[in-house]
Amino acid sequence: MRILVVQDADWGAKGPHQQHHLFERLQIMGHHIRIIDYETFWKRNLTGGILARRKEYYASGKVVSTSRLLVVRPTMLRIPLLCYLTTLLFNYFEIRKQISEFRPDVIVGWGLLSSLVSLRVAKEYGIPFVFYVIDSLHSLIPERLFRGVGLFIERYLASHADKVFVISKYLAEYVHRLGTPKDRIHVLSAGVDFNRFNPQIDGKAIRSRYGIRNDDIVLFFMGNMFPFSGLKELAEELIERSDAPNVKLLLLGRGELFSELEELGKKPKARGRIVLVDWVDYDDVPMYVAAADLTLLPAQANKTMQYALPIKTYEYLACGKPLITTKLPGMIKEFGSNSGVLYVDSASEIVDLAIELQSHPEILRQISESAVQFVRPLDWCKLTRRFERLLERTIRENETRPHSSSEIFG
Repeated sequence: MRILVVQDADWGAKGPHQQHHLFERLQIMGHHIRIIDYETFWKRNLTGGILARRKEYYASGKVVSTSRLLVVRPTMLRIPLLCYLTTLLFNYFEIRKQISEFRPDVIVGWGLLSSLVSLRVAKEYGIPFVFYVIDSLHSLIPERLFRGVGLFIERYLASHADKVFVISKYLAEYVHRLGTPKDRIHVLSAGVDFNRFNPQIDGKAIRSRYGIRNDDIVLFFMGNMFPFSGLKELAEELIERSDAPNVKLLLLGRGELFSELEELGKKPKARGRIVLVDWVDYDDVPMYVAAADLTLLPAQANKTMQYALPIKTYEYLACGKPLITTKLPGMIKEFGSNSGVLYVDSASEIVDLAIELQSHPEILRQISESAVQFVRPLDWCKLTRRFERLLERTIRENETRPHSSSEIFG
């Protein structure tokens, strides 16, 4: 199977995300994968001028060390707003070029603009197009003015794609409301690499490195520290809680709040209770998770986060670490109760819950066991094989139906 993946993001800059887990494994299984990506963070690096010319490179595996995927980045203008127009134009020519040279059996789109072009060209050549949805995409557009246009594109993609794959039940309902018939929607949740994340991982070295005692209660967060992440509110609450001196925040990652959290950590009341760590290698992440007593997703339930279902939540649970999250609709729909996930109304409630759980070790142990049991069926290898079968079925179905450009223009 030859799969062309087209996305509105830099393949190598972040992750591993859903696509890295799936396509790196598919390549190892013998399939041919090619990526068309986009320079997400071009504003941070204008080396080479405003015209970024087409380039190709091989990306080393983020989750499978032996994987090497060819990534193609089309030409673009590094100018606000014009970058979107040039993405539409040059992606169109690049996808046609890849169809001629690579001859994909299926095109998988992640994002809005790249998927819009991919759908157009796929219909032109009679190639099945799969729209992969991991979020409410229009709500992520930085320029609020364009979110209405983004929603229009999202509706169009949802209603015209041959198949729509989503990562949660809540997103399945969302794309159905956008116009996707239920028989075209497939839920393929995130998974766990149990060789990396499991209850046997030892986090003592990490606790020792940052001066965390055995009787300390460690609350762990990993990821981008957005203003709506709830971390600032939680840190401020923790600092004011003189009755909880042994509760500590271990925060791994970067983001807009990083500097503010650093300043909060310097306050006399903090007394080393906020530990900030920059990004580490993915292979080292399990030790940080293992160092925690409880893990966190304290985000505000805004439009960006209401559908959120980060891969890291599954990895936390696989290590037997209960997850405390605010009442995000996507999380509630997917995890429900008895899954190792505990819900609070706001970040400020987390400290009280952590203290209560620590005083009831038997309850904490039961929640931990529930967490491991919940994610046990979600092995990435099994999920990849299911993804493979769904793609193969999509290709077979496409071969049995007539094709016409009127599908997209009519």
